[in-house]
Amino acid sequence: MTDKIKASDLENGNTLIFLKLKFMKEPTQENLLPLLMCLRDSVVKVPFIAEMSEADKKRVMECRKGDTFCNKDEVKLTADILQAKDGKRYFPIFSQKEQMPEDYRNKFTVIPVTALDALKMAHGDKTVSGLVLDGFSFPFVVPFELADYMATLPSRIED
Repeated sequence: MTDKIKASDLENGNTLIFLKLKFMKEPTQENLLPLLMCLRDSVVKVPFIAEMSEADKKRVMECRKGDTFCNKDEVKLTADILQAKDGKRYFPIFSQKEQMPEDYRNKFTVIPVTALDALKMAHGDKTVSGLVLDGFSFPFVVPFELADYMATLPSRIED
């Protein structure tokens, strides 16, 4: 697994899904390492709740059809956090937006984020126990211990 790959090879999320399902079918270290290496280099989709200031909300309401709106204040993005049956909370990441149910996806602003940046965001929430990849379709839970190990792996993306 030392071969270099192109970032474009990971763009559609198919490789990540393939490696996840392969590991879930046969959970061995031999299948885990390629999955972690792929996840480390992947851009994942994260559902965020976008909150704008009251002043910007007021300006949006004053817009007419055909107007262009540009916010003046910062938009606060808060990731949706998924809770497992055991009560543990996980920062959700998705290999593809299609891995989210449509009714769920439509409630959020879905933003592409590197898996390493998602890990940093997850660490910023003390109630979170790690990441969950594709939480609604064959979820793969990545506890912080494993996710932090993933972050130490070298990138396989060619320059």
